[in-house]
Amino acid sequence: LARLEISKQGKLKNTCVDDIENQHKVSITIVIKNGERVFHPRGNEILNPGDTMVFLAETNQIQQVIRLNR
Repeated sequence: LARLEISKQGKLKNTCVDDIENQHKVSITIVIKNGERVFHPRGNEILNPGDTMVFLAETNQIQQVIRLNR
């Protein structure tokens, strides 16, 4: 389980939940936008800089997603 704030510089910004889940083999369980929690977000939910995602994944997948967010 990991929690990650979407950065302004990273490759995850402006990407939809489905794309992140499918490309990186993770399961996004919560998205936090402007302080509001969205549990089990829809696949077409776009992650913008400043949003936070909580996701489940294997350790190596978590590390890969963190690197992409830099």
